[in-house]
Amino acid sequence: MFKRFPEANQTLAGLGVLDDDAMAIDTSSEQDLRIRVPATSLVAFLRWYESGKQREVETWREFYEEMLRPGLVPAEIFPHLMMRHLRQHRTPIRWSDHFQCWELLLAEIVEPILTPEQRDALEETKSVSGDHLLWAGEALIRSTGYDKTRHERVAKISETSCWIL
Repeated sequence: MFKRFPEANQTLAGLGVLDDDAMAIDTSSEQDLRIRVPATSLVAFLRWYESGKQREVETWREFYEEMLRPGLVPAEIFPHLMMRHLRQHRTPIRWSDHFQCWELLLAEIVEPILTPEQRDALEETKSVSGDHLLWAGEALIRSTGYDKTRHERVAKISETSCWIL
């Protein structure tokens, strides 16, 4: 989830943008761009987002928070991580039964450009068990975690995860 920079607060307030409180806001999620935008400001907001100004445009922080800080991969192998931007995925405006509001979901789809050492370090995480890391194949991703061969849900995978395929 990209974050907005403090200087964006005035711009977004002028558009009537509010934090999305459908999910608890804590120190890890504050300043996220999971927000509520009035319909009358949606086009202006999307223009602001597309400009890349006053917000994160890189994915390094997310990688750090999810993989480096918990120690899943060694920091010395990942002093940086290069990413190739593949595309942007944007849903049509649709009703969310879950959140009981209209929503537009927008994601930047990226691909890591790994050194051989980085690839090996990530491969080693396949032996790590836990709730925060899952290596999933295409079939499991497309079924949002339902294993058809075992006839049971084996993981909780978001419907948006298939966008990376």
